[in-house]
Amino acid sequence: MGELEALQAKCAEYEVQIADLTSANTDYATQIEDLNSQIETLKADFSVKEVELSEVQEKFSALEAEHITLVEFKTEVETTQKEELIEKFSTVLEEEIISSFKEKIADYSVGDLEKELAVLVVKKTNYSFAPQVVVPTSQFEGSKDTSEPEWFKLVK
Repeated sequence: MGELEALQAKCAEYEVQIADLTSANTDYATQIEDLNSQIETLKADFSVKEVELSEVQEKFSALEAEHITLVEFKTEVETTQKEELIEKFSTVLEEEIISSFKEKIADYSVGDLEKELAVLVVKKTNYSFAPQVVVPTSQFEGSKDTSEPEWFKLVK
């Protein structure tokens, strides 16, 4: 009977192992269910994010198109302003200078173009920044009496 008892002990040991494995299997099944649930939640969240991404991409595309339109409009307005400015200075400056500015019109801002043209006009006219004193002589022209100085007559 020793062999029978040894087999029964082995059976009992196997039954304990089977119970442990069944319990572990149940735990794993629960974990798998939890993971599947999390996967479904993540899939739903992903779908929501895909919709949000699509909406953001549409808004971005619309804003990008609007930006392009506004940049084109701004460029057109600035080009018109620059052309008018060049035309204003064309009466004072030579045609070669005017045509060189027309060729490079895109390289200048309106303010910079005006500065450049104004500097050229000042250089062309040899304008001096020294103060000029102008003495009015119209009030002295009528008197022919030279016996008294003119300043003395004004003081009287």
